[in-house]
Amino acid sequence: MSAESGVPTKVERTALELLARHEITTLPIDPVSIARAEGIRTLFEHLPHDTSSVLLREPSGRRTIAVNKTHSDTRQRFSVAHEIGHAFLHFNGHAPSVSEAAVSRPLEVLFRDGLAGTGTDTKEIEANAFAATLLMPSERVTFAFRERLNASPKLRTDVLIKELASEFGVSPQAMRFRLMNLGVVDPA
Repeated sequence: MSAESGVPTKVERTALELLARHEITTLPIDPVSIARAEGIRTLFEHLPHDTSSVLLREPSGRRTIAVNKTHSDTRQRFSVAHEIGHAFLHFNGHAPSVSEAAVSRPLEVLFRDGLAGTGTDTKEIEANAFAATLLMPSERVTFAFRERLNASPKLRTDVLIKELASEFGVSPQAMRFRLMNLGVVDPA
């Protein structure tokens, strides 16, 4: 959500609409099931260590996400959600045409690598925001945060973040960043 207005951005609306379309209400949210329901194949492969995932779109329009199977489960989940974001935000036009060059299968390729989290590429920023919204919808996160805090007012923030991360199936770092972006916790 836009911190200033509290209104979901286009990227966030797209993720929330996807959750609503598939009537997803249970946690943790399963991005692989969402991909499957949207006709996006997900493969878990050995990729270079600095590559979390890859999204491919063939001339037929078929989309495939390849995820680094050596990464942690939480990173894999976020990577799948990130690539679903690319599929909906950046690969939503016409599929690439067949090339007349000596290429057997022309592909559009987006890699989730070390640059994805640097905050310098607009497409990567949008895909990260999409993934955060898909896996940690703002209303669910803020409700769970306040509910835990009300039940245990003296609970340390780092413990609270770990509990929420576990509930939502994300890393503590992803949850901390989400809570900071929602204005629920201060950067620390």
